Amino acid sequence: MRRITMLRSAAIGSAVAAVLAMTAGPARADAVPQLTAFSLSASAVDVTYGPAQITVLMTVSDPDATGVGSGDVIAHGPVHGYYPSGHLVQVGGTATNTQYRADITLPAGKALDYHMDLSFLPANEFALVDLQDQLVAMGVNYHTIASVTAPPAAPAPSAFTFHRDVAGGLGILVVDWGEPAAGNPEATGATVTSSGCGTTDTITYRSVWFRNPPTRTTTCTVTVNVTNSAGASPPTTVSARL
Repeated sequence: MRRITMLRSAAIGSAVAAVLAMTAGPARADAVPQLTAFSLSASAVDVTYGPAQITVLMTVSDPDATGVGSGDVIAHGPVHGYYPSGHLVQVGGTATNTQYRADITLPAGKALDYHMDLSFLPANEFALVDLQDQLVAMGVNYHTIASVTAPPAAPAPSAFTFHRDVAGGLGILVVDWGEPAAGNPEATGATVTSSGCGTTDTITYRSVWFRNPPTRTTTCTVTVNVTNSAGASPPTTVSARL
């Protein structure tokens, strides 16, 4: 009798499991967020005389969203380096169909073909969603070409200052020629040759530092060409005794 009861229970359990398997169906997977719209305010900008701002507008559809996502749009150049970006902010829509905006400032004096690289994190999730492949597949423009049409003007000799200083407990000599005059093409770097100043250490578009300067009074002479993506200025040569 006991064996018959156990067989009946097993048969009933198998029948219930079969019914549940037929009615339950496959588990529902979370929907993947979809990039449904993307636009770029400018496909070309001139950054000869100053920085330029571009704006990205995009829409992301996600029927499973529990809130507004977050992320950034990075204006990426063709080589490794630091590139400007803008944070995504909601400007319309709903949690499941959200319109975003990102404002990006492209630096002056730097000519590059920037492509927009999307970084997106849905609300209350911990893994980024790859919207970049979706953007490429859409076939819309996601590049902005920044151009520079003229090299910087040569810094005036009167703009140069020379002084001794201390950095990291060691003496240095600093030569500064300041920002380009208003209305002139912006500079992004410089080339410097020198004599009597020490060992060239750090060069920026507006100054140079020398390590190990002579400890006694010296005549420091520098020849400076400021540069941007369009080329270099004529040289300016200045000396100071210090």
